[in-house]
Amino acid sequence: MKCLCEEESIFLKKEVLANGILGWQNLPVTIDEVWYDEIGCLIDKRDNVAYFRLVYTDDYNCLDSGVKIEIKFCPFCGRELTDE
Repeated sequence: MKCLCEEESIFLKKEVLANGILGWQNLPVTIDEVWYDEIGCLIDKRDNVAYFRLVYTDDYNCLDSGVKIEIKFCPFCGRELTDE
């Protein structure tokens, strides 16, 4: 079985409130006006640098989207992710 660091795929998906009751809209808001987005985590390797990223699942191809933390080792299997 492959480790999560060998596949660039999203794991730990979670649906979150995007807009609506707790958003920046004017009240009153009905349940039909509440929008949800899905976020997830992935290990992204680019140009000999690896990142643990938290991203929106519908827009994560750009490295500037979401939150990223540079890592050198896989947090799951311990394998070194860079050649340095």
